[in-house]
Amino acid sequence: MSTRLAHSAGGFIRSIQMSSEDVVLLVEGVGDRAFYSGVAREALPNVLTRVVTTAELQGFTKASGKPALIDTFKQLKKSGVLKTSLAGGPTKTFVVILDKDIDDRRRRKLRSPHVVYTVHYNVENHIFEAADVAKAVSCACSLDLEAVASALGHQEQWRRSIGRDWAEWTAYCYAVHRNSVGVQGYGRDKSMFHPRAGDPIDSATQQTIVSHATLIDANFPRYLRTARRVIAEVLARDAHDLVFNGKWYVPWLAHLADRAANGAPYPKASAAHFRACALATINYASAVLAEVVRRIRTAVHGTAAGPAAAPSANSP
Repeated sequence: MSTRLAHSAGGFIRSIQMSSEDVVLLVEGVGDRAFYSGVAREALPNVLTRVVTTAELQGFTKASGKPALIDTFKQLKKSGVLKTSLAGGPTKTFVVILDKDIDDRRRRKLRSPHVVYTVHYNVENHIFEAADVAKAVSCACSLDLEAVASALGHQEQWRRSIGRDWAEWTAYCYAVHRNSVGVQGYGRDKSMFHPRAGDPIDSATQQTIVSHATLIDANFPRYLRTARRVIAEVLARDAHDLVFNGKWYVPWLAHLADRAANGAPYPKASAAHFRACALATINYASAVLAEVVRRIRTAVHGTAAGPAAAPSANSP
């Protein structure tokens, strides 16, 4: 384990001040590092950049994941070191990258030129949008590439069909989190309404889950009706990734592997393995990542220009 994990907050800042990097991107999880390293190379080709995960921020907060990043940002801002230097040396810039989730719909987005949000619900949406899904599944499960490609069909149509198939589950999760109902939703790694990816909704299970949420909050049926309208609207714009948890693509990747294998044995892949294989196929110059690249480039160059650049770092 790296000794920098034991740094105090002050020690961490000093280590950055003395480092060769000009920009530090703070990201939520270890799994995010590879993606944002690739984005940084595309967005900031002539800038020395380091990607730091919440695991390296123990001196700032006892939280983890997104709450840890928010705590760290607030402490860096309060201390006045979002842009920092040591004894007149080169200026170092911190940029915090957060999963959007539905913070935009809840009006909870932080407003700062040093904060960048994902365009979609979370980073996984971007990974599986930009990846070559057939190659990723073929790699993760040691399957014939042509068989996977045939089972997949058109990748973008495949992704959109998933959004439609799990629209009711997405609406339920949206209603839960938009209104802070105390039950599980977006935090689940797959739909609770469907036995497996590709299966129809189990109506009895759905009714039980919705009834439980209604016991917790009697207004839940009204929340759910509103959520269904929201999901229908984003689906009509082919924009389901705005409200669809990107981690939910993983069970669909497993479903795709099963179809491609057609009964033949193959090694099952974990979520981490699917993700790693997907990352290995990404072209960071791809048009689908252009807005992610633009936001990070704008945040870095905008912070150098001062507070006036703040709105462009968090365009909706």
